[in-house]
Amino acid sequence: MDTKQVTAIVTAICHPQKVAWLQQSILSLDKCGFTFSKKILSIDEFDGHKFPEHLKEKYESEGWTILKDNHHNRSLSLKRAIEESRTPFIFYNEDDILTLSMPEEIIQSILSKENKSCGMLSMTLGGSTFDAPNNQIGDFADIKHRVIYQDDKYVVFARDENLKGNFFFEFPALFVDSAIFGVCLLEAMDRHKGLPLEVGLTRSYFAQHSIDKMFFKASICKANIFDMIEKDPYAINDKCRLIKTLDPQQGNNAYGGNHLF
Repeated sequence: MDTKQVTAIVTAICHPQKVAWLQQSILSLDKCGFTFSKKILSIDEFDGHKFPEHLKEKYESEGWTILKDNHHNRSLSLKRAIEESRTPFIFYNEDDILTLSMPEEIIQSILSKENKSCGMLSMTLGGSTFDAPNNQIGDFADIKHRVIYQDDKYVVFARDENLKGNFFFEFPALFVDSAIFGVCLLEAMDRHKGLPLEVGLTRSYFAQHSIDKMFFKASICKANIFDMIEKDPYAINDKCRLIKTLDPQQGNNAYGGNHLF
């Protein structure tokens, strides 16, 4: 199997609560043991908040590259980190996300698929049209027909672009082709200012030189997703994801994220 080099990128801000969550987030990611070629922590310092020097020294000693700026702009922090990564794939995560599991062999097998390549492998489970209270569950309805991998712990399935939502290009916890991320981010920054970042990236993904025709998006989750779809699809995020959101106000769910900054 052709193992893909992956850079982990985590974006962060320096509000004290965010720094507390960030420490949990990085600890959980490092504990997963995934082989990252590079690890980048991109920190945006603003409103008088500074990243603690002792944490900077700690993470640098643990192999993290620390990038600091004061853009007050997530897109610019991401752009700098992507330029620094220089690997075929990026794992993009945020400062308030616990990584519960990251099965490297399975993930590498999906990222290394030939013919139509996997451009995005998401651990968030959003990106489709979804309205559980009205029994509209988007592409979860026929998930069994799009399973790429399955064992007693994990399921990987391709997403149906015909049922894409505005947040199809979703994060956090996203493995993504670096070239796709870079190209779509630049277009989103140029043409889709003022929109949530995932919305701008989604529009760029489907507009940029037929990127969607060359690549597919997949999601990876716990193997219990089939039962949850039948019993309680609204609980998919709580019960099936390989991540946990620390921030109770975080907008990531099956409807999509909400990153204006």
